[in-house]
Amino acid sequence: MPVKLSLVNYGPRTAVYGEYVAGTNGSLTNDSKGIMRSKFWPIPAVVNIFNLSFSRWNSLDAYDRGYVQYSVNDGNSWNTLDNFTGNSSGWVAENYSLDSLVSGATHIGFRFIIETSSNSSNSTGLFLDNFKISNKGEPMKSWFHGNPTGS
Repeated sequence: MPVKLSLVNYGPRTAVYGEYVAGTNGSLTNDSKGIMRSKFWPIPAVVNIFNLSFSRWNSLDAYDRGYVQYSVNDGNSWNTLDNFTGNSSGWVAENYSLDSLVSGATHIGFRFIIETSSNSSNSTGLFLDNFKISNKGEPMKSWFHGNPTGS
C-alpha cells in the first residue's frame, strides 16, 4: 500500500525518491503472510543489461523473512531472486540482472512477500522505493561506411 512517510510514525523517516513508498502498515502480526505484486511488463525484443533495481528498508524479527520473486509465465510459478531478514540500517539499494532469466519469455512480473513466524513479535515490516526496470537494448551500430551520423 502507498505510505506517505510524513504522515506516519513507523518505518523509514524519508523516502529515497518522492514522498511515498510502498510498504506494510507498521505492525506485522505473528504467523502472517503479505504480498505486494507488480503488473507484468513486456520483455524487450533485444535484452542487453536488463535489470531490476529498487531500494528497500526492513525491520523484521530474526524469524521473519522478506522475499523478492519474479515470474515469466504470468504468475503460474514464481522464482526467488533474493530474501532478507533483520533490520536494515537505512535504505539498501538492490540491483538484479535479469538477462539470463528471461530467455524465451514474453513478460515478467515481480512480487514482494513478507512472512512472519508464530514466534514473531510485532515487526514494522518492509518498505520499497525507487522501483525500476531498465534495459540498455541493442548497441548502436552502423551498416554503412562512416560515422553514426552518416556524414
